[in-house]
Amino acid sequence: MSNVQAIDGNFVNKGYCYGLGCKFLHENRDVERQYKRTGKLPIDLAREWMSTQEKLAERNSNICQDQLQSKCFRQNCKFGIHHVFRTDMDAGNIVEFSFRPGPNMVDYIQNIYGDTKPWSSDVLCHIRTPFPLLAEHIINVLRPFRITGNQVSFMYNGQKILHTDTNITPLSLDIGNGVDVFVDIVFAKNSLV
Repeated sequence: MSNVQAIDGNFVNKGYCYGLGCKFLHENRDVERQYKRTGKLPIDLAREWMSTQEKLAERNSNICQDQLQSKCFRQNCKFGIHHVFRTDMDAGNIVEFSFRPGPNMVDYIQNIYGDTKPWSSDVLCHIRTPFPLLAEHIINVLRPFRITGNQVSFMYNGQKILHTDTNITPLSLDIGNGVDVFVDIVFAKNSLV
């Protein structure tokens, strides 16, 4: 019996996978049961799995390591190539939007850094990407402005969102294609919101 995980358990259990660079096979419960019982995949799936493993084994320094962990949401990534292992991703489940600075954030950046070109981040993700991954992405984008994770909290329609809440997704926030999501600063008790 194989102890290698080849089939995406999230896909089997939930019917979707949010990893745009998911390296696991997306199959049904019957295929998963047979694989767990015998440790073998049908020939076509075994070929697909081997192709994925060969790409991963290349150790190419031009591959974005964050994307391999489904943590890179940059549309134009400067950290390397994004492998597309999945050919079965439903385009209706992919969303493109932008994080942009709000007015207070623009003023903060201009006053502190004299930067007249505020940041923005074009994002490509699954509609069910958990908010903690997007929050981590936002914090990484803000890092050059010396804004750290413990200074950041998140609000949506006046409600605080915990950066650890995996139930919050672009779908639950109704974020669609072409939407600008504004990130702004509010000074409150030593934190930037």
